[in-house]
Amino acid sequence: MIPKRIDIEPENDDFAGLANYIAAAKDEGEKLESFWIENCNAGDGLDDLDLAIAEVKATQALNQRTKIGKTYHLMISFRDEHPPLDVLKDIESEFAKALGYADHQRVIGTHVNTDNFHMHIAINKIHPDTLKAHTPLRDFQTLEAVSREMEMKHGLKVDLGRADKLQSERRPQRALDKEAHTWEQSFDGYVRENKAELMAALDQSSTWQDLHDGMARFSLQLQPYGNGLVIADANGKHRVKASSIDRLLSMKSLETRLGQFRPPVADRTAEQAADRQLDRSGARTNDRQPGQAGSAPQNDDLAKVFRQSESWQDLHVGLARHGLELRLQGNGLVLDPGKRGASIKASAVGRAYSKAALQKRLGAFQAPSRQAQQILATRRAAMHRAAPRGPAAWSAPGARQRFQSGPRKHYRKRPITTHPGQAKLWRRFLTLQRQRKSLLVLAFKTWKDFLIYEASTDPLAMAIVVSQRQILKAINPISLDPKRPDPAISR
Repeated sequence: MIPKRIDIEPENDDFAGLANYIAAAKDEGEKLESFWIENCNAGDGLDDLDLAIAEVKATQALNQRTKIGKTYHLMISFRDEHPPLDVLKDIESEFAKALGYADHQRVIGTHVNTDNFHMHIAINKIHPDTLKAHTPLRDFQTLEAVSREMEMKHGLKVDLGRADKLQSERRPQRALDKEAHTWEQSFDGYVRENKAELMAALDQSSTWQDLHDGMARFSLQLQPYGNGLVIADANGKHRVKASSIDRLLSMKSLETRLGQFRPPVADRTAEQAADRQLDRSGARTNDRQPGQAGSAPQNDDLAKVFRQSESWQDLHVGLARHGLELRLQGNGLVLDPGKRGASIKASAVGRAYSKAALQKRLGAFQAPSRQAQQILATRRAAMHRAAPRGPAAWSAPGARQRFQSGPRKHYRKRPITTHPGQAKLWRRFLTLQRQRKSLLVLAFKTWKDFLIYEASTDPLAMAIVVSQRQILKAINPISLDPKRPDPAISR
């Protein structure tokens, strides 16, 4: 369930209007199903509404001191479920009790014939006996807590609240501990640093092999682990749970999108050669006649997108994954890669993709949806970061965006700080690390320990330590007492 307080400005405070709305369900398509009243002497049914409203208005009029609104409006939605009336009354009662409105006058109604079955509750903030106004403090926390309790009590579907979402988005504690102790980037930090481009690769992927190729650009691989997936480095030495990076990378989400999991193909050379030679229909590119789909050079992927789209939105989404926008220009359609002067006619991909031909097949032209616009923005951002600089930065419109052969980036230990001149110190640290028999290596094993040691003689090391906001404790001698906390990482 999803509870939501609907704010009411004091100047728009109208309990009678809200109660009548709940009883009449005036919105188009809505229909009142159940209705009841709590803590009103007028009665508890729909026939008693007018008298109950008069009773509430009289109660509110007796409090002239409060400057805030006197009505609290709560809506509770149920996703794909319809609890019975006794459960709804128990849920409403528990919310009122938790908010401090157990003894307050309330009008409740449930509405159907909408996307989600929902319940409205109109509450008089003025207590009927003490006449004191009550406004719950930080009620969003109360609403989430009661939701979890009611979902568990009545076996309802769980909708994650704010606290749950924040918890699920937190980084693994082991990664945080590593970075705090060593001042070196963890593998989890490396994956998250490249998350935008990894998600762009996912947007472009139509098969598992496409996704594996996109991961390989960063020396990453997807591996099954238990009932899910992990992202590992090329050697499999470092791993992080895929769904902790993004829920779209979970096994369930990826198999829904790409089918049953398939490991990467060991040798792609022959497959790529065949892919360049044959399209999905089996026709060889060299045998196509002018004017046929794909006859334009390097337009195989675009032709496939045009050919397989069953609606305008399918077409917009497919093109967005290639960083292209289809828009009206003059009396026709153009493909815009986001670079000034680089647009081409859609009919250049094939005459079957002209405006007239597409409208005959898909109907009147429709602008791209928000989903297509978001995919396009993500794809273009990734292309901009990965694109080379200079005249050759933009390939011809419609050219397939193939992944580069070989990884573009690797995970290697590096400092989590950036400071001018730091590279010299880092190279010295790595050199000492390779000298396994060095006495200095026995004295320090991490970048943090090395900096602390160097800080006494090297101003640059001191500056880097300062940038870590640990200067007051980090410059102290390293404690030899194992029971004493390390001063460099204590807060």
